[in-house]
This record gives sequence, structure tokens and C-alpha cells, in this order.
Amino acid sequence: MKRSIDKLFLIISIIIGIVFAVPNEVVYSESHIAVTRIPAIFAYLIVFAVVMGIILLIKGLQNGTYVHFGKIIAFTLLATIAFGGFTVLFEYLYEKNFSLPQMKKESNTQYVFVIDDSGTMETNDKYFHRYEAVQEIVNGLTPTRNFAVYTFESVTECVTPMGTQDSQSYTLTKPIAHKNGATFLGDAIRTVLTDVSSDTVQTNVIVLTDGEPSDLDLGSVDYRDIISNCNQKNTTLSSVGFGNPDETFLQSLADDTGGVFVYADDITNLTANMGTIVSTVSNNLSSDRDLLGPRYDHTAGSFLYGFLRVLFLILLGALWTIVKMLLVGEKKFMLSSMIWSFVLCTIAAILCELLNLIFMPGIIVRAIFLGLWACTIVPEKIYDRVSLNGTLNSAREDIGMSVADDFNNRNKEVGGHNSFL
Repeated sequence: MKRSIDKLFLIISIIIGIVFAVPNEVVYSESHIAVTRIPAIFAYLIVFAVVMGIILLIKGLQNGTYVHFGKIIAFTLLATIAFGGFTVLFEYLYEKNFSLPQMKKESNTQYVFVIDDSGTMETNDKYFHRYEAVQEIVNGLTPTRNFAVYTFESVTECVTPMGTQDSQSYTLTKPIAHKNGATFLGDAIRTVLTDVSSDTVQTNVIVLTDGEPSDLDLGSVDYRDIISNCNQKNTTLSSVGFGNPDETFLQSLADDTGGVFVYADDITNLTANMGTIVSTVSNNLSSDRDLLGPRYDHTAGSFLYGFLRVLFLILLGALWTIVKMLLVGEKKFMLSSMIWSFVLCTIAAILCELLNLIFMPGIIVRAIFLGLWACTIVPEKIYDRVSLNGTLNSAREDIGMSVADDFNNRNKEVGGHNSFL
């Protein structure tokens, strides 16, 4: 009897794992504005484990590897519960701040409001509601001087420098007339990063815009440089879009920096929309990281949190390996299958950290991660065929008593199926 890897099932399991990342992204993206992402990460991994577990169970039944089916199911349930419990524990620990710096105190957080003054505003905000909204939001902040206001079109102008006025008595003067410049949002963000952002203070930038950035299309400002600088300088980029904004771009800007994007379908609701953003980014000051996504806070380049992510995911991978082997493992081939599965889970953990460090799109990172976790290397039985009275017969283990004794004698090495237990 010979054995080989069941290549078809291996390929199918990889594809299922990658495809499974798509619906899971809905759960993950909805958790982005939550104070804690423990429920989302738990749901993300436990649902994956259950769905893949059912598929693996079907494979195990097909292979007939069970001797004690009830025992297998009982141990599998226990292992799955442990998997879910440790997922919650590790995510909880990963969100904790082990050395909380001074910058994370809300009183030391600064806000920068960036107002689009491009030519299209004459149509989309004729009466300067955006200026009124910014003033109302500033007046509603906890008494502070840690705020600044910028306007931008083809050029960027600082209207209110950081630390120069008190929020409760602040008044923002509306322009007399509209301007006709382009939407150089990239240059505006770069100016803010240069002027007020630092690696010791949390900066929340909130942009009000009705269009898509002109300078990024021209290549004068590099998007990846903006994101990298934001994460190095503890800066989130949030935005309220109205009119005809580039929603895809603004959402990416928020996702890549830990900010929030809101679309305002009514120009008179800008204050409420901005209030949602201010409340959300304030609540997220405790931590903006999870086991499966990039770190947007002060731990962005931290070796400690990088190490913890890899360690926690490897430990979860070990538990997941046990679940897989319980469902499809055969005692005779358990060791080699477990080693391969654990190696793949370890590679997945390391890649998750490295790819998030370079800010690869999250859905790609998590699809690769789940694809590697889904890989299940199981043996495929290839039966010898022998001749009996001139007829070819498969040397199956369930062959009936009608098969000649010499056939059985020549195939004594073919043992019965033995599961993990």
C-alpha cells in the first residue's frame, strides 16, 4: 500500500480559506470604529473554524478514519471551545497598553480641522456651512487650546495655528467669496504633518471635502508616504465627504491611518457628522490594533507588539492544528500531518505581521492568512491491485470474505483505519 498527499483536497481547502476572507471582512470592517475588537476577532476566527471544521469532518468521514466517532466529536468540541477562549484572551491582551505613554491622555490630544476651499464648493456649499460646523465642533470640545484649522485648494493656509485660541470662545470667520483652486488634499495633509504632528502627541486630522484629490493623481504627493508619516507621527486621518467626493479614497485614508470616514448626504448635517468622528477617534485612543490588522497607534513600529502578535497567532495555530487533526487525522500519519499544519500556521502568523507592517491591503493579508490556516495536508490511500484468478481486484480494507486467503496474506500490512484517538 502506498500513500500520497490528497492534492485536490489541499487545493480546495486553500481556496475555501481565501474565499472565506471576503465575507469575514464585513465583520472586521464593522468593528473598526469599536472601542474593543474582541467580539469581531472572536467571530472572525471561530466562524472560520466551525465552517472549515464541518468541511474537514466530511473529509474525515469520507476517508473512514474514525474508530470512536463520539469521542472524536467530544474532543473536537472541547478543542474548538479552547480555541475560541484563547482567541478572546489573546485579543484582550493584545489591545492592552503595557506602557501607556503620556501622549495617549485625552487632555494631550490635538485636533486639526482641514477645510476644502476648492472651486467646486461654490456649488456644493454655497453658504459656507462647513465653516459653521467646524466652529460648533471646536466650541463643543473639552476646554482646550490643542486645535488648529487649515483651509486648502491649490495652496494650503493655516487659519488658526495650534495652541493660539481657547476652544470655548473660538470664532471662525467665513470667507467673503469662494475661490477657484484645485483640490490639493495631499499637499494639505503633508503640510499638517510637517506643522503640528509629532511622535509624542496624538493628532486627529478631520477633513471636510466635496471632491477627489488632484495632486495625488498628478503624482506630486505619494500616498504611501502620507500613510507612513501618519503612523510614525501618531496621526489619524478622518473625513466628512459631501457633494461628489472620492469615497473609496477617503475610506482607504481612514482605514490605513485608524480614522473614520462619514458621508454627509445633507450639507446642513455636517456638525453631527463631524461630532460622530470626534467621538469615535476619542474613544479609540486606548488602542487601535488587533491580532489580524495593522497597528495605527503608538505601537505601529513596536517590536513587542509585533512579537506578541506572532506568538499569539502561533499558539492559536497550534490549537487549530489539533482541531484539524482530530477531524481528519489518521493515527498512523498524525505526526507528519501535524508538523506540516503547524509550520503553515507559523508562516501565516509571521506573514500577517510582516505584510501589515508594510500596510498591504488588509483583505489581502487576511486572505493569505486564512488560506494558509485552511491548508490541510492529509494522506490519500493508493491501493495495490492484485490478480486473482485472472481478475484485477482492489486490495480494500473492507474486502469481503470471498477474497482468497492468499490475497489477505499478501496484504497484511494494510491495517484498519485509525483516527487520532
